[in-house]
Amino acid sequence: MKTGTSSEGLGTQSSPWEGFDRELVLETYRAALGQLSWNERRALYAIEIKGWSYRRAAKRLGLPADQLRTLIFEARKKIQRRMEKALKRAPKPS
Repeated sequence: MKTGTSSEGLGTQSSPWEGFDRELVLETYRAALGQLSWNERRALYAIEIKGWSYRRAAKRLGLPADQLRTLIFEARKKIQRRMEKALKRAPKPS
């Protein structure tokens, strides 16, 4: 899977997953997502999937806005770390 390289234009970056099988990437992401706490998953769902603003998500989830921001930040960081760890173990693309 080719996602773009810096030579293709301004603002594009090479993904660390470039060249890896799409199914492997999705499976790895799903596994990382599944390891998050319930609150982290529902916060990410509200922001990333539903597209709610932080204010709306905090209100609908019954959380202070600062706590929601922290949950989102920590969840993204956990997913990134788990994806990077999996990348090191994955077969290298040819």
